[in-house]
Amino acid sequence: MMPIRTILHPTDYSASSEAAFAFACSLAREYFSEILLLHVVETKFVMPMEGVLAPFPEDDLEPARQRLDKLFSLDQRVKVRREVAIGDAVEEIVRTAAAAKVDMIVMGTHGRTGLSRLILGSVAEGVLRKVACPVLFVKQPST
Repeated sequence: MMPIRTILHPTDYSASSEAAFAFACSLAREYFSEILLLHVVETKFVMPMEGVLAPFPEDDLEPARQRLDKLFSLDQRVKVRREVAIGDAVEEIVRTAAAAKVDMIVMGTHGRTGLSRLILGSVAEGVLRKVACPVLFVKQPST
């Protein structure tokens, strides 16, 4: 059996992400693993002057960091590290997985199919195609 030392959990704070985080915590508890919790702030550009685009100011990441700090494991034995990144969600998840040498990614998926997936794209599919480690998807719970 492969060792699972670090589990990456990218979150968008959706119901499926919450379910995936709970599952990641359960796995981490069983394997004595650490969870790397990641939130990606999509790249935005601001227009400080007419016709000039500037990158999203990093100072504006504080609300994202504060929201991420509110997510924690109910089991104190599970260690959780937090990271906020700016950019394209797929690219930042892939970059973080490689840089942190994670053993597994546990992420939620909204389970879109057909036209909505085609129009909106799929972060889950993009991650699955580009990472080398196993990826476990947790579908949004039914209500």
